[in-house]
Amino acid sequence: MSKRRRVHNEEGGRGRTDGRTWAIGLCLTVAVLFALASLQVLDVPQIGLTEPHKTIQKANVAEALLRLEKNQKSARLERTALEGGAPSSTLRAEPTGHLDGSVAGAPSTTPPGQSNASEPEMIWYDLPRRSPLNAQIDLVIAAFREDLSWINVMMEPMASDFALRLYCKGDRLKDPRCLRIDNFGGEEYAYLTHITHFYDDLAPITIFTLGSIYDRGWDWLKCRKLNFVLSQLDTPERRQNFPGFATMAHTKPDSFHEFEGFFTLTKYQNHAGGTKTASCRASITPLQKWFEAFINVSLAKARHTGVLYNPIFAVSRERIRQFPRSMYERLLREILRCTAKEHEGVAEAGHYLERAWKPMFETYIKDAYKCSGHFGQKKGDLACCNQTKTVYIELPWTICSESRPICSGFVDGAGWGTCMPADLGERRDTCPEGIRMKPK
Repeated sequence: MSKRRRVHNEEGGRGRTDGRTWAIGLCLTVAVLFALASLQVLDVPQIGLTEPHKTIQKANVAEALLRLEKNQKSARLERTALEGGAPSSTLRAEPTGHLDGSVAGAPSTTPPGQSNASEPEMIWYDLPRRSPLNAQIDLVIAAFREDLSWINVMMEPMASDFALRLYCKGDRLKDPRCLRIDNFGGEEYAYLTHITHFYDDLAPITIFTLGSIYDRGWDWLKCRKLNFVLSQLDTPERRQNFPGFATMAHTKPDSFHEFEGFFTLTKYQNHAGGTKTASCRASITPLQKWFEAFINVSLAKARHTGVLYNPIFAVSRERIRQFPRSMYERLLREILRCTAKEHEGVAEAGHYLERAWKPMFETYIKDAYKCSGHFGQKKGDLACCNQTKTVYIELPWTICSESRPICSGFVDGAGWGTCMPADLGERRDTCPEGIRMKPK
């Protein structure tokens, strides 16, 4: 064989060998990248799981690895913090299917199209465990400097069947029962702190309330709201048969206030006539887009259940745990974006979350929608619910259906009612005399 032929064959052999090596290397690289992108541990973003026309977006591998490293660091910090008073177990309850029939799953750590590089770290407090441990109810109070003497008056029907969890924001309140936390955001910071710290050690039922029950505004509205919630739990039988969620959403029991997806909050007034303060904007606006990014609940459910203002409500631990702890941690980090003093209580995301509690925990019943008339009435009839002036039914689709025939809570000019079952039962709407008679 000539020298030229030999060289040609040797070069061809090297070319074929190099080609095979390159192909094998490419296949291995693709396989490794596909495996990394598929692992659950990378916390792949899940977008719009409650909407069938949306699909799962795969995470960029480099970004996912950085997120994994951050999550592992957070887990180490969590275990260290929880070795104190909070439960030391790192086991977490598995999320289940949602009450609205949608698929449960951890929401994305990073909103679609946004980086998580600026997300603040979680803050873990050394909090004691609940006492007594066998109490059926945890009373979680978000307090700042309020008069809390109402606790004994309001909780008397519960006797010793509740554990007080008094979260004092900042150092203004000098109460030996205080669980001291930072004064960030509004009441939602205390609520989320309790859920994230005690997710695995929740009471069967938790009542979340503001500390300002002595507020006389709107005819003692906050007091009436808390009293309504307690009326659903004030006997052993009611606690045993608690359906999972109870609240007086607006001005009357069963009143309905709409989920307004266009809502934004650029400025805020702490009281009528007060100075307008620029709010700390949410990472995503308006409300509808924020809700879709942070809350794994369909917008259809949010529109049917309406929203909750002055968030005072009772919820079962099963309803809380239908969402993974990671969702509540992500919500808490969203609030922690606004920790500057000028933003205390003026975080747009806090007002979004106020509007999300009811859609999150309420049972999705399509017929339980806004109303102004009972089943059997027609357009032009007198509206329901003992209006203080003559009001007529104007919209026929606000008349309840046969399956939920009673319209309850309608107040003309203030809020729609909600269609309820025929066996509605007692709907207490008073503030106890012991609260109302307290001197100013």
